[in-house]
Amino acid sequence: MIRSFLLLFLAFAVSCFGQAQQFFALGVGANSVQSPEPSGWGVYAVKVAPKVLSYSQATWVSTKPTTVETGIATIVAQGSQVTLLALGTAGGGFGEGNAGVAFSGGGAAHIRIRGDLGVLLGIRAQDSTITTVRPVFHVGLCWGPALK
Repeated sequence: MIRSFLLLFLAFAVSCFGQAQQFFALGVGANSVQSPEPSGWGVYAVKVAPKVLSYSQATWVSTKPTTVETGIATIVAQGSQVTLLALGTAGGGFGEGNAGVAFSGGGAAHIRIRGDLGVLLGIRAQDSTITTVRPVFHVGLCWGPALK
């Protein structure tokens, strides 16, 4: 399941190349529910206004809850190499024989490495009907010009 999701996400990300106002990230995450097993993390965002992005993310791990959420990210500060985002998302969660609703809020920092390539660091508080509120930490490679 993880392999097919990863292939689908990568195919979608490749289709974004050349699009002017979007970015994607792919990386790993950790939280107290999945510890010590890391989770996969994928993000896709599209700039919808000068400081507002439509922000969608998915987290998955083979034996624990998986979430798919969408929401809004706002640019709260932007320098030449670093962009800070505040974000809020809602969506679905499933795993271990359960399904429910998932919510999260937090922030992310995009650090530009070169051109459109960067690192995306995220921290958020996530809650769902199938788990308890927990902090979630993410780090991933990010590509796309939406944060220029």
